[in-house]
Parts: sequence; C-alpha cells; structure tokens
Amino acid sequence: MPKVIKKILLGILKVVAATTILCFIGVFILTGGHFCRKPGTSNCIVVEDEGQFTGQRLKHSQAIMYTRLPTDECRAKDLKIDTGDGARKGKVRWAECTYGPDCDEEGMF
Repeated sequence: MPKVIKKILLGILKVVAATTILCFIGVFILTGGHFCRKPGTSNCIVVEDEGQFTGQRLKHSQAIMYTRLPTDECRAKDLKIDTGDGARKGKVRWAECTYGPDCDEEGMF
C-alpha cells in the first residue's frame, strides 16, 4: 500500500478515536458521572394475590399499586405486607431503575 494511503487511513483512525473519546467524556459530564449508578428509585408493584404476577419479575395481570417510588419506601411496604421477603417474591415486588426515561418499563417481564 502506498504511503499516502497509509497516512490517510491513519488520519481517519485518529479522528474516529478522538471522536469516540470526546463522546464518552460528553456522556460522563451530562450524566454527572453517574451513568452506572442507580438513582434510588424503583418500579414498585403491590398485588392482592402473589399469583397475579404472570412473568419472571414484575409482569402482572392486576395490581393494587403500580408506581415509581424511592426504593426504601418500597422495601418498607415489603416489610409491612410480606415481612421483608425481597424484591422477587411475595405480594410486593420491585425493580430498581437505572438512569434514563424508561423506569416504568424496568422489570416488566
């Protein structure tokens, strides 16, 4: 391969690498450096009967309560209703949200 083509390809590779690094830095700054940490909010669901959960996590047929709450509040409901059996068992279940717009879909499978 001629030297000119190698120089052009190397230049393109440098531009792509620099753009990738700048995009990563931009996402880091826009999320406040917390894009991997959970915000402390959960998709929380309470049902009358445990059998109303129809999926592996939060998918359900009928709920008494289906809302986003601070995770600590949902845990408190679990303690009160289910004696604290956890996020994946009982009448009270939750899935912690990640940063982003889709918290209402978290765990709905």
